[in-house]
Amino acid sequence: MSKISSFSIFLLVFSFAGLLHNPITFGCLVLISLFLIVFEDRKEFKYLFLILHNKALVYSLLIFSSLLIISSLKSIDVQRSLFVSIYLILFIFLSFIIYKFLTFNFKRIEFLSKNYIYLILLIVCYIFIYNAFQTKFYYDETRLLNFFVDEVKTFKGVTNIFTLMVCLTPLFESHTRKFPFISIVSFCLLILIIFSSNSNSSFLGLIIGFSSLGLFYFMRKISNRKKIFLANFLLLFFFTVVIWKIFSLLPKVEKLNDINETVFKINPNILDVHRQFIWSFSLEQIKENYLFGIGPDTSNFIDGSQVDIGHDQTGDMNFIPSHPHNFFIELLLEIGLLGTFSFFLLILVMNTQFFLRYSNKNIFYLIFFNGYFWGSSLVNFSFWNAWWQGSYFLLLAIMFAKLKYQKSIN
Repeated sequence: MSKISSFSIFLLVFSFAGLLHNPITFGCLVLISLFLIVFEDRKEFKYLFLILHNKALVYSLLIFSSLLIISSLKSIDVQRSLFVSIYLILFIFLSFIIYKFLTFNFKRIEFLSKNYIYLILLIVCYIFIYNAFQTKFYYDETRLLNFFVDEVKTFKGVTNIFTLMVCLTPLFESHTRKFPFISIVSFCLLILIIFSSNSNSSFLGLIIGFSSLGLFYFMRKISNRKKIFLANFLLLFFFTVVIWKIFSLLPKVEKLNDINETVFKINPNILDVHRQFIWSFSLEQIKENYLFGIGPDTSNFIDGSQVDIGHDQTGDMNFIPSHPHNFFIELLLEIGLLGTFSFFLLILVMNTQFFLRYSNKNIFYLIFFNGYFWGSSLVNFSFWNAWWQGSYFLLLAIMFAKLKYQKSIN
């Protein structure tokens, strides 16, 4: 393996440490790494055209890209929508380049694995030490233990992605040692980080990630195809009913003369008041442009979205501060039913195509990965947040390469 390959892989992994500084640092490191990757393997990238043989993937990508462009052209801010649409398509394409680069030579996977586990340990130790010095305890006799911990917000946002990366660490550490010492230490420190940062989205991601694993193993025990189809149908029906029920319990703002008279059917301790108003307002707006949406990354430009809610518990917050704080609602609102369906179809095709070809004993990491990422996205960043979106496709490419390597040695 050449020095250029080694350095590009190091930068690719180290780019996540750049998030401790800011997303721009993360992006710059990824771009430099990509430039070196393309330069190093420029003669090998003719094999990229082999992707055209995968008709399901090509068609699903073309359908999604076409609907995304249509939504952008119908947008209330065409230039803004086209920009975020183009970089999303680029993320998908560049992730395939990274995957091919890593799988051209499996020694690159081995080198990446070592860098990955030590970087994660260093990042987790750094955040833990920082939070330990910044955490403050306050006395409060109304609390169960008579005190509460004031959250440390500095790394609260990036804790989401590092939680996921820590949970994936055993996959990469299994190559270097039998006992996952670094993974265990990192996970123990991570739990303390989540508590001190009050990162509820990380908890939600873990719950949905492990729940996805439970469903996965349940499905694997069903051998009859008709029973599998029935089980999938019942699961889809169940989740549809649950989502519809949650949405139906949200406050109906337009029916109230005084917003402070709102009766919250969902306990604010489970779903905060601000999010309940955001989701309710956004769902009402979906009805206006339900097919193609209002345009990618434009939800905070809707008429009335910047009006203060006016509730005692929301202060000066408005109905959509920057985005709906739920990627599913955001997609429905901004790219419509057609765009949302095509996006989920693309993600499903990408993952199932790989699953069917390279399934092995470690494939459950892929299930957890998707469950965690999309689960935590239900309450945190905007779908169009570049570093969050880019992290998904970058980690997906790395995981695909690692799982393909595992398949080859088993």
